[in-house]
Amino acid sequence: MKKIIAIFLSVILIFTMTSISFFAEGAGPEIDGSAYVMINSETNQVLCGNEVEREVDPSSLTSLAIAYLYITRTSDLEKEITVNFNASDADVPGSISDMLGLRRNNTVTASDLLAAVFANAYPDAVRALAEDLYPENYAESTVEAINALFAEMGFSNTQFSNIYGEYDTEHYISVKEYASFIAEALKNETFRNYFTTPRDTITISGRTTTLSDSYMQREGDSYRYSYAIGGLDVEHLNSNSRSLAAAAEKDGVELVVIIINSGSEEELYEGAESLFEYGFNEFSYIALSPAAIPVREIDITENEEFAKIFYEHTIDIYLHNSIGTENLLYHIDVPEDFGKDNPTAYLEITQSQTDYQYEEIGRYPMTVTFETYNTIVPQPNETEGGGLSAIDIIIIVIIALLLAAIGVIFWFVFQKKKRNQRRARFRKIEKLQDRSLNPKDMREREEKENMRRGISSVASEVENYGINEDYVEPPVIVETQRTGTRESIEAAKEAAKKKREEEIKEYERRISEEGKTERIERFGKQTLDRTYVTNEKGEKLSLEDIKNDFQKRAERSRELNKEKTFTKTITNEEGIILDKEDIAKLNTHSEKKISLPRTGTAETLENAKRRSEEARSDGNKKEIKQRTTILSDEGKTLDKKAVEAINDSSRQKKEPLERTILLNAEKRKAKPGELVIKEIKNPDGTVTKILAPDGE
Repeated sequence: MKKIIAIFLSVILIFTMTSISFFAEGAGPEIDGSAYVMINSETNQVLCGNEVEREVDPSSLTSLAIAYLYITRTSDLEKEITVNFNASDADVPGSISDMLGLRRNNTVTASDLLAAVFANAYPDAVRALAEDLYPENYAESTVEAINALFAEMGFSNTQFSNIYGEYDTEHYISVKEYASFIAEALKNETFRNYFTTPRDTITISGRTTTLSDSYMQREGDSYRYSYAIGGLDVEHLNSNSRSLAAAAEKDGVELVVIIINSGSEEELYEGAESLFEYGFNEFSYIALSPAAIPVREIDITENEEFAKIFYEHTIDIYLHNSIGTENLLYHIDVPEDFGKDNPTAYLEITQSQTDYQYEEIGRYPMTVTFETYNTIVPQPNETEGGGLSAIDIIIIVIIALLLAAIGVIFWFVFQKKKRNQRRARFRKIEKLQDRSLNPKDMREREEKENMRRGISSVASEVENYGINEDYVEPPVIVETQRTGTRESIEAAKEAAKKKREEEIKEYERRISEEGKTERIERFGKQTLDRTYVTNEKGEKLSLEDIKNDFQKRAERSRELNKEKTFTKTITNEEGIILDKEDIAKLNTHSEKKISLPRTGTAETLENAKRRSEEARSDGNKKEIKQRTTILSDEGKTLDKKAVEAINDSSRQKKEPLERTILLNAEKRKAKPGELVIKEIKNPDGTVTKILAPDGE
């Protein structure tokens, strides 16, 4: 009977803990990330988190595990390490910009390599440390060593398959176990020093190299978040998401935060800071005395020897301020092979207020002692018709009370969840109602409200359309019936509509006039007051005075322009001033106007004038500027009349011309009848130039 009852109680307790854990995730602030956790590094308690035991990709946070392995396996961190590879080797993932830039035969101390790993998780620095630990087959040996180290720490949801954090289905962690690892590693003084103290530069083969610090909380030697003590922010090798491992300390309380797969640096650090603030401000320590912890006794040999399981020390628990000791649940975990050969047992403490804190508080090893009974244990009544003993009745009552308590708990949880759902539904409906601008929806809601209030549709329409004492048929209040004829209802609606339109027009007209008046008052008066013209004495002038003054100034300007005379002196090449006649002769062959003897028909003269204009536009001004001098047989310069006489005699004689020179530089062929300059050889060998129409 006792065994059956004990089994029944165990099943109920397990079911209760499992049910409560359904609501355990999500306590605390909302964080952007696929998984996150915050723990107290001293008690190793999970304070809040999401997907804390799910296997996720740690990416380059793997480097902290490699660094811890190296620190615990190496005694001399100042020794020099010779690099046996190039950073660009295919084995090292990422681009060159993401690396420290190590090259074969570089020398660097182990301390500098560790500083580089803690600063920005440089992949080539991680490989250099792994090769120094295991020169032969460094990748596999390092992975085996780190997996063995995590197994020794009792981690079962964490496994590594490579040293860089490259994505692999066999490479994963749970944020709960990784946070516990960081808390344990921070107890190592060397690891803590590298994690909390940044390094700006290191030395590689005698050359100083600047480190890029990935932890954006740092501002020199201080932090943007005043309670931060260190961390590592990494970008995933296979995506743009980021992950963070960080720690903060306030008033002797140290918290560790792990966030995986956050969308941006801003969201990552805001989430970490909100978690730290939640942990520091909403939690505090309470001391749990041994008297409050249950004791369990287990028979070893029936009625002779038993094992007493108890906890003999005070337990410091970091609890949310809204949770008291009355909300704590205790469970003593005893393995199946428990006995003198395996005297181990654990106290598991959980809490029921999972809206504030993660449900698991901690797991603590208990003290086990073996004792013998000092009294005779009464034998059960085996007589015929024997009933239940007093102990059995007490146990049954306890079971009933437990069942009732469980029922009450589930009822409260269910009612709370139901209330939250109902409130959420009401808020959603209110938002939809507030945002709805659909006239049909508004009319339907109005009809429903009128039916609830007992007002007829006629009364509703009268109220909506503004019908007042002018309306003949007053509104009638009934249950849900309409009063009045259809014609009266339509007439009322039409009258209300027209009246509404008139009111709108009157309102728009009034607003328009008021706006116009306001603009005149605001701007017109100021403009007239501020805009004026003064004379030399500072007196204001009227518009008529300004016009008269302007006319006087215009007349005075015209008179001054008439009085002004312009003279121009023209000299020849020898500097002698030329008179009007000499200037007129020179103008005959000037650039602006070419004056040549005109002979031939009107058509030929017009063509010659046109070609002369084209010649000037084509840039042949130099040729145009040359003066045409015609000589007689004796070598004297002929005037215009002499040239015309010669031309007349030439046309009468029709003597053949030996050579024709065109004025155009392109030396195009002249058209029939076109005037050209011709050179005529005289009998004495001189040449005479004339202007005559070209022949056929």
